[in-house]
Amino acid sequence: MTSKNVNQPIAGWPILLLLYFNRSVNTHIELQKKLFLSFAKEKAIIPYNFKRNDYGPYDKNIKVDSLFLDSQNLIDVTIFIDPNTAMTKRMTFKINEKGDKYVEENLLTVYEKQAKKIKNIVKFCEGKSWQQIVKLVYEDYDKDREILKVKIPEL
Repeated sequence: MTSKNVNQPIAGWPILLLLYFNRSVNTHIELQKKLFLSFAKEKAIIPYNFKRNDYGPYDKNIKVDSLFLDSQNLIDVTIFIDPNTAMTKRMTFKINEKGDKYVEENLLTVYEKQAKKIKNIVKFCEGKSWQQIVKLVYEDYDKDREILKVKIPEL
């Protein structure tokens, strides 16, 4: 029996882990905020550079990576279009069976420490209102007004 080895991490592995523990996320903003909290509160080492934005910390690569994961059939992204403007109104994210299997076979061992930190944030956010989550983000976000940099973990 050969052991599984991830030679190169799949883009968006933190998104996969977050959705594995959370099962689904209702908006792109919620996805951004929970990944930021994983970094800020749990000190998870994830490959995103959160920059200042009017709506809090933001990294455009989270959206890019989520669409990549959708194209690989590891998660299901639903895009709601505003009929008046033809612009994206909202996106929802849900891990599927193939994504679950990928996480279990590849990510839980390789990113064990980061997975625990992301799982802690998912549990921490359970039962909290959207306003409470946003408040938690701004508590950490306001401490450092510089660009928040995060490094890719060493394997």
